[in-house]
Amino acid sequence: METDSDKYHAFRGVRKTEDGAMFGFALPSEYRQARRWRPETPAYLLLFRRDEEKPFCRIRLDSHIKQGTYSCIRIRDPELSACRYAYEVDGNIVPDPYGTSFTGCSCFGEAESGTVTSSLSFLKDPETFDWKGDRHPRTPFDDSVFYKLHVRGFTKSETSGVPEEERGTFAGLIRKIPHIVSLGVTAVELMPAYEFDECRRLTSGGLQKNLAGVQQEKPQLNFWGYVPAFGYFAPKAAYCADKSEHYTDEFRTMVRRMHKAGLEVILEMYFADEEPGMVLDCLHYWVDSYHVDGFHLYASQETLAAAVADPYLADTKLITVWWDRTMPKNRHVASYNDGCRQVMRRFLKGDDGQIRPLIGIIRDFPERCARINSVTSHDGFTLADLYSYDHKHNENGGEAENYSWNCGVEGPTRKRSVLTLRRQMRENAVLLLMLMQGAPLLRAGDEFLNSQDGNNNPYDIDSEVSWVNWNKGADATRMLRFTREAVALRKAHKILHMDAPLSGSDTLAIGCPDFSLHGENAWFTRTDESVRQIGLMFCETYADPDSDALLYAALNMYWEPWDAALPDADRSQGWRIVISDSGHEMPEISEDQRKLTVPPRSICILEGHIRKESNGGRNTGDGQKDR
Repeated sequence: METDSDKYHAFRGVRKTEDGAMFGFALPSEYRQARRWRPETPAYLLLFRRDEEKPFCRIRLDSHIKQGTYSCIRIRDPELSACRYAYEVDGNIVPDPYGTSFTGCSCFGEAESGTVTSSLSFLKDPETFDWKGDRHPRTPFDDSVFYKLHVRGFTKSETSGVPEEERGTFAGLIRKIPHIVSLGVTAVELMPAYEFDECRRLTSGGLQKNLAGVQQEKPQLNFWGYVPAFGYFAPKAAYCADKSEHYTDEFRTMVRRMHKAGLEVILEMYFADEEPGMVLDCLHYWVDSYHVDGFHLYASQETLAAAVADPYLADTKLITVWWDRTMPKNRHVASYNDGCRQVMRRFLKGDDGQIRPLIGIIRDFPERCARINSVTSHDGFTLADLYSYDHKHNENGGEAENYSWNCGVEGPTRKRSVLTLRRQMRENAVLLLMLMQGAPLLRAGDEFLNSQDGNNNPYDIDSEVSWVNWNKGADATRMLRFTREAVALRKAHKILHMDAPLSGSDTLAIGCPDFSLHGENAWFTRTDESVRQIGLMFCETYADPDSDALLYAALNMYWEPWDAALPDADRSQGWRIVISDSGHEMPEISEDQRKLTVPPRSICILEGHIRKESNGGRNTGDGQKDR
C-alpha cells in the first residue's frame, strides 16, 4: 500500500483513482470548537477489513499533508474496495461526514451494533442503479398538497399490514404509495431519514467506542431525528429492509416509485453547526444521486441564503420555518405558516376575536415565497387527539397550550354526542385547511384518526404510541373518505390555490370579485370580538376564464345555528351543497335561495354560478363593508 499527498484537491469524501482512492477530510465542527482541541492534534485515517471491528491500518494525517484542519491523501492499493474506513480524532473513531453509506448502524436505537464505518465497495462497483427514465414531477407550490410522515413510525406497527421484514422501512413506505396517492396529495415530506444519531453515540456526549474501548452512559433515544447527524449524505440504514452493501438503492427505488405515481419527495434536514459549504454539497448530492425534489431545512440564515442563491437548486423546493426579510422573491422557496395553526385551532374551538386573524390567514400570500399551512404536524397533538384532550398526557415537554378541546370528555369515551361533535370538529379542521391560499400539509395518520393517547411530544418514544395505527373503525373510514373529498374539492377549484394574491375586487368587471366576505347580510360581515361566523365566496372565473362557478363557504363556530345570507347566483342552477361536516344536523338552503341555515359548529361549502344578467343591481364587492 502506497500513500502520498495531494494539496490541490480540496474536496471531501472519497474519490476513485486508477489505482486506489483519494480521501479528503476536514475536522468536524464539534472538534474544532472544543476547548481541548489544538491545531497540532493528530488525525488518522483508519482502514478496516470487511468483517473486522479493529483497524488493520492507521495512517497519520501529518502536518505536511494538511492545510488548516483539512487533509487530503491518496492511497494506491487495488484491493482497497474490500475495505471499510473511518477517521480517528483525539482518540475517538469518527465516521466520514461525507460518507455515502455506513456499516454498524442498521438496527434502530441500538447503541452497540458495531463500529460505524463507511464502505469502499463502490470503488469496484460504481453506482449502476437503473432510474428507468425517472423524471421530477415539478409540481408548483400553489398546486401542491403535502403529506408529512416518519419513515419508521409510518409502517412499523403490525396494523400496517406490511410484511414484518419491511415494517418501518423505505420498502414498507413503497407499499403505502397507493394509499398516499388516493388522498390526492402531491408531495411526501419525510422527517429526518438520513443517518442521524438517535443514540448520540457518534456525536458529542455519545457512545461510540474510542480506541481504548471506553463508553459513556447511555443517552436518551431521539425517535424523530432532529439531532446532529454523522451521515448527512446517506439514507438511514435502519430504515432499509435491504441489509446488503447496496442498501442505499432501496431509497432510490422509493423515489423512483413515488415519481412514477406523481409524488414529489421532500427531505427534512436538521443542520446544527454545519458550515454552508458542506450543506450545499449535501443538498447537491441528494438531488443528483437520489433525485429528491426538495428539502425542509433547519439551518442558519447564512446557510439558507446560500441555498436559495445556488443555481443548481433553482428547480428544487426549499422550505423552512422563516426566511429573512431581505431575501429576494423566489417561487421555489416556501415557509411554514406556523401562525395559522394557532388561529385555525382557536377559531374552530370558538374562541373570541378570531374572525379578523382568520380572514388574514385565508388570504395570506407572501410576495417573496410560497406558504405552507397545517393544523397539525409532527410536534403537538394528532388531529384525533386535538379534539379528544384538553391537556397533554406526557411529562417530556411539548406544547403547554395546544388550543385543543376534548368536546366534553377527556380522552376515550362512548358517549355518542361527544363522538359526533369530535367528528365534526376534525372534519371542520380539514375543510378549513383546504380553503386557505398556500399549500396545505396533512400529518400522516390524521386521515384515519391515528392517536398518540394524548401525548403531544413523543420524540423519544419508539413504540405503538409513536407508530401509526392503521386499524380503521367506522369513524376512521368516514374520516378517510371525507379527507379525500376535501382535497379533491380544493384541487378541482384553482381559485382556492392561486399563484397570485386574491385582491377582493372585481378586476375583471364581471359583477363579482375574486374573493368576498358575507354574514347575516350578503356583501357585509361583522368582525367584532364576539363574532364566530363568516361567509367566504370565491369566484372561479379569476382562475379559469371559461368557468362561471362560485364557491361559498359558510363557517359557523357558534354553538347555535346560524342563518347566513347567500349572494345572488344564477337562479336556473341555484346554490347546491357540495360538502359539509357530518354532524347531527344538515345545513338547509331556503326555497328562495337567499339563506343558508348552518348547524352549530359546522362548515358547509356550496357551489353556484354567476348570474347571467349584467350586474343585476348586485354589489360588485368593491365597496364591501365589514365592521
